Amino acid sequence: MLNRGRRRSADMAQNAGLIGALTPHQKFHQMLRLVAHFHGLNPEEVLDPTHAADVVAARHEVFYRAMRDLKLRPSQVSRITKFHHTTVKYGATRHEQRIAA
Repeated sequence: MLNRGRRRSADMAQNAGLIGALTPHQKFHQMLRLVAHFHGLNPEEVLDPTHAADVVAARHEVFYRAMRDLKLRPSQVSRITKFHHTTVKYGATRHEQRIAA
């Protein structure tokens, strides 16, 4: 009886979008939209390979949050964003340095 209650709670949580509802790819794009909005950019602009300082700062934050918050590896972020995995690592490190300063 107790087991049935746990299962029902898990089903309700999943249906409410609380547990495992999004794939890592979907979570990444949701986070990308939030970071882009915070920086006043479109998600497409953030992933555009430009060197404009405001876009670079947003892109580095996306890399940092993807690795820290979403627990994605640089290679996974690289596949999603089409940036080289070393660029992803560098960007995440630069953002970390920026927030530590």
